[in-house]
Amino acid sequence: MCCSSPVLFVTQIAVSCDQTFDSRLSRNGTFTSPNFPDPYPANVHCKYHFNGQGKERVQILFTDFDLYRPDDTSRDCDAADIVMVFITINGQKERVDNFCGNDLPPQLMSNGPSLSAEFKSMHSTDYVKGFRAIYRFVTTIDSCFVG
Repeated sequence: MCCSSPVLFVTQIAVSCDQTFDSRLSRNGTFTSPNFPDPYPANVHCKYHFNGQGKERVQILFTDFDLYRPDDTSRDCDAADIVMVFITINGQKERVDNFCGNDLPPQLMSNGPSLSAEFKSMHSTDYVKGFRAIYRFVTTIDSCFVG
């Protein structure tokens, strides 16, 4: 019988962070990065889906935003932790914008009853806390967000 070297198994704990928000269940609420307001873990990919009905639109207001970005002078989000926002245009999911760093994103409004956001982290540090946002489903275009 031959002896073999011990085998070391390394596993990464998966963070379950996908969420779906349906206007039939709640007209408004909050969503956050994992562990908010504590630092979020590295290597997570969270998806947040917002599903309205009929002529409803989805409104998003970020109240806290602090993501890792290696170079604060860079305005792009290359090599940074990122929130991406998508809407549906002619049946296709289209990216609206990317947000990274610690500048609070502008208020967002979907073009129809659905919107999705994705959070991707490559890094984890002790000093970035992630994000918190308020969502609501609206049937009229409001110029101000009233939380």
